[in-house]
Amino acid sequence: IKMIFGRRLKNDFTQGYKLVSIGTESLKGETKLDAVPVLKDGEEPIKGEEMIKRALKLGVINQYDAEDLADYLNSEEGKEASEELRGKYYPTTTVYESKSDPRDRCVACLFFDSRRWIVNLRWLGNVYGSAARLLVPCKP
Repeated sequence: IKMIFGRRLKNDFTQGYKLVSIGTESLKGETKLDAVPVLKDGEEPIKGEEMIKRALKLGVINQYDAEDLADYLNSEEGKEASEELRGKYYPTTTVYESKSDPRDRCVACLFFDSRRWIVNLRWLGNVYGSAARLLVPCKP
């Protein structure tokens, strides 16, 4: 996937959640992304906190970038890339915690909801398995 990224935050999850960390720095300019499996070969599903550590180490996109990517994938121009990415979900490095219970932590994820690409929250207490991919900027 190759597109031009810009910084803005469309989805405000702060009604019931507090933003803990945006995570990685936002992408600038035209960037090519690679969809990398969360799991290593032969590995069992992992918990979300471990997934976040891996995502940060790899430099996976944050919520700002995922929202820009959702807009692109929902456009006519992004139709081919959209088809290629469907069937998986893509955690970012942006983490929130519940205002009522800080132990309940979530990560912003990009996924296709049967009609369009959206960014929504997924519990870090869940396991992340073979359907999860990390969107990593390719080295120039």
